[in-house]
Amino acid sequence: MKNPLFVPAQILQSIKFSLLLLCIIPFGCNESHEISQENLIPFKKLNNRFIYVNANMKTVINDDFYEASLFKNGLAIVSDSLHEFYINKSGDKMFGDAFERVKPFKDGVGRIRLKGKWGCIDKFGKMLIVPTWEQMGEFSDGLAAVRKDGLWGFVNRIGELKIPIIYSDVSEFKSGFSKVELASQTFYIDKNGKAWKE
Repeated sequence: MKNPLFVPAQILQSIKFSLLLLCIIPFGCNESHEISQENLIPFKKLNNRFIYVNANMKTVINDDFYEASLFKNGLAIVSDSLHEFYINKSGDKMFGDAFERVKPFKDGVGRIRLKGKWGCIDKFGKMLIVPTWEQMGEFSDGLAAVRKDGLWGFVNRIGELKIPIIYSDVSEFKSGFSKVELASQTFYIDKNGKAWKE
């Protein structure tokens, strides 16, 4: 269930060429739209810290971040030496708290880690699920995989355990089914936890 937040950027020698490479190579930018004045791009300086620049290479956010992601839905993920944050396009840290780790928002939910445990917040910073899980996947079909004591189950968007924590491995739900592993057997379950053998 790993999903790396950041892809390292390269130090570029040509400023004009750097915009293209920063979008395509370091950050795996899949979007086909062109860079516009409204887009801010993380730029890695010679001191290995990140700032944000616009399409004209004008600095817009001048903080020296250790890591920095592209903006998505108006937010980017950045880090200092100890914590990760969400920031807006003005460079403001959102939701007031410094988290150990954060994941990009998807469907209005952002996963966050505090004191070694994962939970999630909504787009206003309200805690939806208090951090209690060793690991937590993205929500898919209304359920997210969660891990406790090395085993997996599923919770809904308000943190209710909908499928018990008994599986050694799981996949995200797609079209109502998740592929799971239990007692060295692999099979599918539906959203009620009913097993469907291959």
